[in-house]
Amino acid sequence: MKKLIFLLCITAACANCNNNTAKKETPGEAKTDIAIKTASSLQTGCYSYFDSSNAVNFEIIGQGESITGILTYALDGKDANTGTFKGELSGDKLSGTYTFLSEGVESTREVAFLVKNNQLIEGYGELNESGNAFKDKNAISYSSVMPLVQTDCNQSKAACLYVNGKSYSRLKQTCLELTTLKVKLNPLKDGAVTNGKSAFVLFDSTRSKAELFLPGVNEGMVLNKTAEGNWGNGDYKLIAWKGYVVQFKKKAVFGGR
Repeated sequence: MKKLIFLLCITAACANCNNNTAKKETPGEAKTDIAIKTASSLQTGCYSYFDSSNAVNFEIIGQGESITGILTYALDGKDANTGTFKGELSGDKLSGTYTFLSEGVESTREVAFLVKNNQLIEGYGELNESGNAFKDKNAISYSSVMPLVQTDCNQSKAACLYVNGKSYSRLKQTCLELTTLKVKLNPLKDGAVTNGKSAFVLFDSTRSKAELFLPGVNEGMVLNKTAEGNWGNGDYKLIAWKGYVVQFKKKAVFGGR
């Protein structure tokens, strides 16, 4: 009988140890489950939307204490603008401040996106009196018809081939049909128009930057405005004179209106 009681005590003690071990492991297992459930589907890289009239590109650069990126809007009937984003991700909602230049003045506005199925869907809602922030974030409607789809950041650039009449715009961060640009410049030789392929120019909304599209090149070259009122980048200079003239090493190579 004593042996039986002794064995029962040992069995009970072992069972109690197993229960304690299970209880200690449970919190760790629960944390793992929670980590999996709350893992963000937001990835570093590009999210883009393009159609014949509109282009939006959001490149997520950093994810840490805050989410940072570069956001570009080129919407039909509006001036294109590019700026920086800094915000935070709460669940599946990404919101933050978009800082950009508008008519030469730095502006900010709050933007929000729903992260869903490798897409960013922009949200809209009633704004404050200044028009730069949402009155109530809980009332934001994520109803954009232009969802930003996760893409390869180089995909759009690679698809822009000059031989197809296109070029990649650094200012608009999208492919452009060169013939749609307003400023077309003819090739020049000794100051006179000659045979050859044309160059094209695109200005940003503040005219502080000009993008030059040269023949045979798959992407534009951004020229910054100088103190003289012209635009330059290395050996290239764009001068506003009887329309526009492009100089390469101080020699006129393209001109027109």
